[in-house]
Amino acid sequence: LLPLLSACSSKKFLQTDEYLLSEVSIVSTNPNFKPTGYRNYVRQQPNSKWFSWLKVPLGVYCLSKADSVKGNKGFSRILRNIGEAPVVYDPQLTRYSTYNLQQALASNGYLRGTVDTLVTRKGHKATVQYRLTPGMRYYVRSLQYSFDNANIARLVTADSTAYLLRRGMPLNLGKLSEERSRIVHTLRNRGYYYLNNDFITYDIDTIAGDLGVAVRLRFALPPGADSLRAYVPQRYGRVRIIEERETGETEATDSTHYRGWDFHYHGTEHIRKRVFINHVSLEPDSLYHETKVQNTYGTLNALPIINYTSVKLTPVKDSTDLLDCDIRVKRNQLHTLGMDLEGTNTAGDLGAAVALT
Repeated sequence: LLPLLSACSSKKFLQTDEYLLSEVSIVSTNPNFKPTGYRNYVRQQPNSKWFSWLKVPLGVYCLSKADSVKGNKGFSRILRNIGEAPVVYDPQLTRYSTYNLQQALASNGYLRGTVDTLVTRKGHKATVQYRLTPGMRYYVRSLQYSFDNANIARLVTADSTAYLLRRGMPLNLGKLSEERSRIVHTLRNRGYYYLNNDFITYDIDTIAGDLGVAVRLRFALPPGADSLRAYVPQRYGRVRIIEERETGETEATDSTHYRGWDFHYHGTEHIRKRVFINHVSLEPDSLYHETKVQNTYGTLNALPIINYTSVKLTPVKDSTDLLDCDIRVKRNQLHTLGMDLEGTNTAGDLGAAVALT
C-alpha cells in the first residue's frame, strides 16, 4: 500500500509551467570536503519521505480531488489535512539557496569557495543539485585585541583560558560571533548592564599570497551608546516586588518594607515574603548580574502559584551607577474548575466521555 500511495501522481495539482521538486542534493567537488550540515542552508526542500524512500504524505494528498472547490470539501479535505501538498520548484528560492551556501562556505573559512547549481527537468518533475567547490581554507595567523577602556581590557584579558579564538585555528565567523557573545555575557555578569554585542567589531585582513588572515577584535563605544553609564558597573537601588491579582485590578493596594525589599500586594491574600526572598536573586545594593536575572525568571515561573513574571530595570535619575528593579508577578487562580468533552474508541465502539477537573 505504501509504494502505491507514493506513486500517486501529483501532476494534476501543477500548472502548465510548474514542476514538482523531486530531489535536492548537495555534492562536493573535493573528496576531502564533506558537505554534511550544509543542507540547512537550502531554502526549498522536496516533500518528506518515509523510510528515506517513499513520499507517503504526498501520496495521501494526491488521493484528494484536484478541483479547487470540491477538493476542499468532505473526504478530500481530510486527505489534504493528513497529507502534504506538492512542493513546486521555485527558481527564486534556488538562487537564495545558492547565495546562502556561498556565505556558509565563507563563514567556515572557505573565502574563495563557489557554488554551482544544476537543475534537471524531466516530465513534470525537477531535481536540483548544488555543487560546492570549497577551495583552500583560511586560518587565523595573527590575533590582536584593542580596547578603549582600561577596566574592560583588564576584565576580558584576565582569563585567557576562556578565549574561543586561537592563532592557527581555521577562520570561522560563527566562532567570532560566539566569542563576542561570550565576552559581553561575562561583562554583564560583572555589572555592565549597558553593554551589548555592538560594542565588539572585528577587522579581518587577508594576507596577499597566503592563506593566513589577521584578526583584530575591537572593543569600543558604538554610536548612540550612553557614554556616562556604559563603562560603569551598575548596582540595584530600589527592588520592588509587585504582586498582581489573578483577576480584576492589577495595581497593588498595600505595601511593606522588609529586609531591604519593597513588597506591594492586595490585602491579606498574598504570597509570603519568604517565598520571594528564597527565589529572587536580585538583592538591593547588589551588583547587576545577567545570569541572576534569568535565574529569577526561571525560579519564579516554576512556582505553581505564579502565572508569569516580568523584570523591569530603570536607570535612577541623577545617578550613573544605580538601577531601580521592579519585579511583577501575576498569580494563578487558586481554584479552577474545568470540563472537557472527550471522544472514545474501544475496539471500534465509538462513544463520548466528560472529564471534570
